[in-house]
Amino acid sequence: MLRAILILTLLFSRIFAQEIILKGYIIDEEHNPVKNSLIELIQNNSFKTTISDSIGFFSFKINPGEVKIITKHLGYNQFEKTFKILSDTLLFIQLSSRVIKFNEVTVTATRYQANTAEISSFVEIVNIETIKKTSSISLTDILKNTTSIYVRDYGGTPAVLKTISLRGTGSEHTVFLLNGMRISSYQNGIFDLSLMPSHVIERIEIIHSNLSSLYGADAVGGVVNIITRRENENKIAEINFAFDSFGLKKLNTNVSGTLKTLSYFSSFSRTYGPGSFKYKYKLADKYLILKRKNAHFNISDLYLNISNDNFMFSTFYIRSNRGIPAQVTKYDPSSTATQLDEDFNLLISTS
Repeated sequence: MLRAILILTLLFSRIFAQEIILKGYIIDEEHNPVKNSLIELIQNNSFKTTISDSIGFFSFKINPGEVKIITKHLGYNQFEKTFKILSDTLLFIQLSSRVIKFNEVTVTATRYQANTAEISSFVEIVNIETIKKTSSISLTDILKNTTSIYVRDYGGTPAVLKTISLRGTGSEHTVFLLNGMRISSYQNGIFDLSLMPSHVIERIEIIHSNLSSLYGADAVGGVVNIITRRENENKIAEINFAFDSFGLKKLNTNVSGTLKTLSYFSSFSRTYGPGSFKYKYKLADKYLILKRKNAHFNISDLYLNISNDNFMFSTFYIRSNRGIPAQVTKYDPSSTATQLDEDFNLLISTS
């Protein structure tokens, strides 16, 4: 009798332990197959995963009993349900579409506030988070990481003239704005990117389109609008000091906070480089060791912004003193020429 009971126990345990096949299809609301869905199956202490194929098909080998199925896909809401399966089964899992909504971005470079979805032209927005990640010194370093912009660098050092080419046009065919005010030169239409420090920039709006109807013939390539910072957080002071190769040094101080309904942000920075270094010059089959001279630069800027919901006062001053090195020849080049640039912008707006 005991032997018969043992045999029956082993027989039933083998039957219930036998694996069964769970198959299924992943479809959407219109009954179209959804490929590359992640299917997770949980049963007791086991965990299995698979990916649906091009027709939405998937398959598992499981033990009879309850199983939990979780289906994930980027374009659909997550599906999660528990089934009791005792034999080979075919499932159809329908996923509902998921709508991903991004925060609206307001563009002002069109001379009126508009969302990016309402503008027919290609608009590129560079926010302050992106600017901080680039560890940039000037506007040049920021624009180098944007699309469809070619930065023209006349010398390589941080303070040498730098311009851009937008949509294949010349540097004089792109208008630069500072908080909506034109800062491109009225003489040659060019703006030197190396003069604009990155620490005062909050957002950059780049419109890749012909806006000559709004800004004149020099906006054939497009418009770049630089929005300066308006601090709302209570901060007493922030001081940053950095140095790099070839004697490059930079000092930046920020003071910001709020006073009743007003918020303020002030900043001062100074960037200095001696511009004196040795380099190799190839002459026939020989290399000469020459020294770069008179490539020094000293750039200082002062920025102040006071604003609330209905009023903004902003002033920005840049002073740049740069040496102009001589042309590279087989002889040790030397020059004493310098270039002094001063730029002052004042903006007062109410609403």
